[in-house]
Amino acid sequence: MAFKFAQGPALAWTVFYFCLTLAFLGLYACAVAAVLSPSPLALRWRIACFLPLVAITLATQKVSGHGLLGFHFSSGVWMSLFGAAEQVLVDPGRTRAAVERELGLRLEAVGTNQRMEWAAKLASGDAVGEKRLAASARKAEPPSKWLFALQRTLTALSALLVAELINVYNLSQTPALYKIHTRIASLPSLAGSFLVQRYANVLLFGVPLVLLTTVLPNAIGDVYMVMTGAETVNQRLEQLELPSRGSPIRVSSPMLLYSIRNFWGKWWHQRNRWFLTAHARWLAHRLLGLQRGTKASAYTQLFAVFFLSGTMHVLPEYGALGRWPPAGGGLRFFLLQAVGITLEDFAIRAGRRIYRAEIIRDTAWGWKIGGFLWLWTWLALTVPQWLDPLLHAGLYDPVFRSWVVLPLWNKFEGRI
Repeated sequence: MAFKFAQGPALAWTVFYFCLTLAFLGLYACAVAAVLSPSPLALRWRIACFLPLVAITLATQKVSGHGLLGFHFSSGVWMSLFGAAEQVLVDPGRTRAAVERELGLRLEAVGTNQRMEWAAKLASGDAVGEKRLAASARKAEPPSKWLFALQRTLTALSALLVAELINVYNLSQTPALYKIHTRIASLPSLAGSFLVQRYANVLLFGVPLVLLTTVLPNAIGDVYMVMTGAETVNQRLEQLELPSRGSPIRVSSPMLLYSIRNFWGKWWHQRNRWFLTAHARWLAHRLLGLQRGTKASAYTQLFAVFFLSGTMHVLPEYGALGRWPPAGGGLRFFLLQAVGITLEDFAIRAGRRIYRAEIIRDTAWGWKIGGFLWLWTWLALTVPQWLDPLLHAGLYDPVFRSWVVLPLWNKFEGRI
């Protein structure tokens, strides 16, 4: 039987999560400020500020079981905790050095207010050293405020329309809600009964999920921030261009989707990649003492990154589903991504030994098409075992719904 989430007023839970987020970010900023402080007591202060972050994160396991909102809130808090651990505990020296490079000054010469400002930026996800990269990458003049708002509004409307049309199809044909009939109940599943159905299910589930939970809210946020004057067009463009800010996916680069490594390393959730790789480097180089640049170091970091990513996902699953083990298949799914990248690297090296560079260059498009099919196949094989437990619990029911088209259609039909 599908797990029933605890019910409560949606607005009250939203306000509660918002207040808890503010408390978390405030303590996060204090911990980073201690890292940036020249005081010899900074070490004690950053640990004293970090421990409450752990307590808040663990508390989300008890209060996050309220549907998709609670699940994503808990996921965000766990990700922020790992990010804070990288800046505050794993490599505080790197954090200090990066801010000093950005300011062009030693931190001892920087005032308290400026250090607190940078601490707040880092706690909110701002990555130092990237703004100059974004500015140099942007050659054209930024659009006007009204044109930018119009462009992002069209992006939001397009995302909503595509998601609605796919969900109308899903609700009428149910390929992405294929029912597995068991003795207990008829449960939704992405697995289907054959591979081609998995291809369709993963695509028809994934596209609305990305559009409704990422593209649409980010576009609305861009319009709101610019039109209210909270941020300039340049500031919002920087967030779209920087890999660790704004949208976690780079929707402007679909041509990168021809390998599993590109999908995770250049396209999806680059915000997480920055701090996860820092943890992995610490494990490989400082703890295990592996030599930099070796295959042993590279693949140790690869599996460490996906193990940490899987941990960040499976813990919110436990908070949402209320059972352990296993809550969902998050840890297994992410470790399988590391396995897929390893197989992919082996195949690429073998191909380069068999075929001359000229042949590979002349048939680049063919290789990319093959790579796209390979990526799609791997996701079709691995995604269902991760998300099916969450689908059975009804966690993603809001993603499958039509919020605009079907209600309007039913209302129109009722008047005829």
